[in-house]
Amino acid sequence: MCKSKLVPILILFAVIDCVFLFQPLFCGKTPVPGDYLKQMRPWATDHTPQRWNVLMADGVLQFYNWRHFYADCIKKGEMPLYNPYEFSGTPFVGTGQSAIYYPLNLLLPLFGADRGLGILCFLHLYIAQVFTLLLLIKYGAKTLSAALGAIAYSLSGFMVCWLELPTLI
Repeated sequence: MCKSKLVPILILFAVIDCVFLFQPLFCGKTPVPGDYLKQMRPWATDHTPQRWNVLMADGVLQFYNWRHFYADCIKKGEMPLYNPYEFSGTPFVGTGQSAIYYPLNLLLPLFGADRGLGILCFLHLYIAQVFTLLLLIKYGAKTLSAALGAIAYSLSGFMVCWLELPTLI
């Protein structure tokens, strides 16, 4: 496969991901399921029960807070070994879901946790597209078919639904 044929496809992937994640990347929105906070005190505004998915609520109740804590510690030059804000304090470095050794999380202190989460979502989609493209080409798919397969996979229900829970994808 000629590398020059892949460049337009890689640019197309970036454009598709930027359009899909326009709000988090360019409008300052944070990709977390913040609607769940409306059902909790003190943010609850009405008593109408809403559907509750405990796994999706983890995006705003756990992961968002952990990424903020991680980014703040790294900015201060501290290693986030211990989280004093959970219970009476819990180990932070030892949990797999805090993901402090995940290389892409180093972007969080650079861009801030709010903006960094949108950038992480973009990178996760883009990486999924690139490597799905390469895999499909390796298995004999034509370039256009491989590109469509990569787009279909990266924007599938699984990938899109779990973008807010970064340790699952």
